[in-house]
Amino acid sequence: MIHTEERPVTEDPQSRPRTGIRVARTAAALAEAAADEAMNAVCRSRTGNTTHLDQIMHAAHKEACQARKFADWTAEWENGDVADHVVIGYASGAVDAAIRAQSAAGVEVTAAALRAQLERPLTAVELAERENERRRAEAQEEAEERAATGMDSNNRRHAENNRWFAQEYVPELGWTTGHVRVLESAADRRLYWRNRQAWRAARPGQWSGGRKISRERTEALYAARFLTADRQTDGTRVLTPSPMGAIALEYARLHPAGLHNSDRAAYEDRYARVASRHKRRDDKKAAARRLPPLDPAAMNAYRRPVTLAEQEAAAQESAEQRAATEQWDNEGGHRPDLPTPRPTTIRTTDTRPTTTSSDKATEQQADQADAEATAAAERIAAIHRTHHQQLELWPRELPGPGHVRRPRRAPRPPISTRFPHHTHTHAPATWIAPPLHTALTGRDTPPTTEPDPTRTADANTDSRDNLRIR
Repeated sequence: MIHTEERPVTEDPQSRPRTGIRVARTAAALAEAAADEAMNAVCRSRTGNTTHLDQIMHAAHKEACQARKFADWTAEWENGDVADHVVIGYASGAVDAAIRAQSAAGVEVTAAALRAQLERPLTAVELAERENERRRAEAQEEAEERAATGMDSNNRRHAENNRWFAQEYVPELGWTTGHVRVLESAADRRLYWRNRQAWRAARPGQWSGGRKISRERTEALYAARFLTADRQTDGTRVLTPSPMGAIALEYARLHPAGLHNSDRAAYEDRYARVASRHKRRDDKKAAARRLPPLDPAAMNAYRRPVTLAEQEAAAQESAEQRAATEQWDNEGGHRPDLPTPRPTTIRTTDTRPTTTSSDKATEQQADQADAEATAAAERIAAIHRTHHQQLELWPRELPGPGHVRRPRRAPRPPISTRFPHHTHTHAPATWIAPPLHTALTGRDTPPTTEPDPTRTADANTDSRDNLRIR
């Protein structure tokens, strides 16, 4: 029997992994002691047949070796090769092996008491240490993911979902790499249509020159509403991706394996998809030539991921706008509740020279006009200071000299109060005039009031005026 000296744990014994190491080593020592006891029983036996004792010794020895193996595995935690919860699992296996060894050797089972040390509830300090360790690991993993992708967790999830949706919806488009190139040219504002030909401009926004691009693919994308056209003054049509085309382009970039290598392969794939919808062969071919639109569910499922650089740029722009708005407000800004300032008309210093009687009359008239203007300005300022007093006046009415204020009329009661039994007026639907873009029919015109010459007088007379009916 090989005996291994138990190495004491000199570091913090309160930590849970170290507790597991200590328990595993104790269980291994108990199992080895039980195996030694079984071996000593065989040696002390005076009978010639020791088969039963040999079986007990071998069973105890097997369980002791199992317990020692678990104890050695728990020691690897000190090298950083084993996680904390794995150490506890190894310690539990060592305890189970020790219990089986003691039971097989027929000695007192003292290893069962070690389970309580492994199953005891964690203290607040241990829980806090475990939570801090978990948060540190998550923060380190998040930092590595951000450095690799340039996105936070939410946008990484959006990007992963987009890739998953692209694998489902890109093969249904029936595109080739040529369709993707046409849409990329449109997204770069370099695609335009002139003289029944699609052109790719040399620079964005320059609608002249360049090189020709596939006319058939451009027409197919435009017919399927993946492209929109904006007519210029010279007849040139600038082609840009529609919202559906932009999302389809992003899906195609995420899953290029779903694109076909040739137009023939794409046509055959579309033909196989639409063959069951039509009976005539010509209808099947015509449907296969058309590009199918993007599934509306794919448009609703797409979420554009935003990088960290874009988020920082947006936050900086928002901060600049907020600072500009605060500066505008601090400097005065637009105050609709205050009157617009105007230059005063009161003369503060009289620097006029000596004048004649006619000049004096003119000056008196000017002084009187200035006084009236000053009084009107004071009245307006008083109204603005006490805007609630304006409710006592009629609308658009200003107080003036000699003006008698009239009290405001009480609000008129609602129609439901005045006529409780006649709140609404119901008109037949045939009397309502139809919209201008709707053609008139016999049901849309009001009923005529002229009598019908083909009917009798009694039929043209209302039941209230028909004496026979009454």
